[in-house]
Amino acid sequence: MPLSKIRANAPEKSEDLDFKPTGDLVAFVTFTQRKEGTKYVIAGSIDAPDKTMAIIYAKEHYGQDQECVSLWLFPKKAIAGTHADHPTSNEEGPVRGFTIFSQKQSGDLHIEAGSVEACHSEEALAKAKTQLENAANLHSIWVVDAEYISSTEEGEMIWRNTDQTYRLARGYSKAVRTKWEAIRAAREVDEYQAEDLKESF
Repeated sequence: MPLSKIRANAPEKSEDLDFKPTGDLVAFVTFTQRKEGTKYVIAGSIDAPDKTMAIIYAKEHYGQDQECVSLWLFPKKAIAGTHADHPTSNEEGPVRGFTIFSQKQSGDLHIEAGSVEACHSEEALAKAKTQLENAANLHSIWVVDAEYISSTEEGEMIWRNTDQTYRLARGYSKAVRTKWEAIRAAREVDEYQAEDLKESF
């Protein structure tokens, strides 16, 4: 089968392409705040080239996944914590804020647990352990330099204004219940008609 004119006229290029890749995507951890004044809870992660695109991607993904009023995002590499895969640093710097996240048991969600001020992440983690109730029994503690945390603007639309309840368990169960009620109602009408016909004939 012959190629179309457009495909047949495409220029051939035998040497390497004349542009270089811009680099790998960065993994951003995403936290959502379900209602105003509640704690932020981990929702997942987003791969993006930078924090601006990470927020756009997160709004698109998590804004359709669950009702929320605000998002926090930060690079995964910004996490310092109690596990070896998130090492701390004792490199001195100015006193600054660190946000604490804790996980009670393996498999639980990390939840916002307060904040501390420190010169480095090692000090921040030590202070977090002192501040958190029952810290010794927590499975994981993270501290993240607040400088790395990006957030959506106050009042910014995340959850869509259109009806998105079908994406939620409660919305799905409501739709299923409505269908079952319709089926039961139809069955009751059929039974009534059958009984009525018996009595009439």
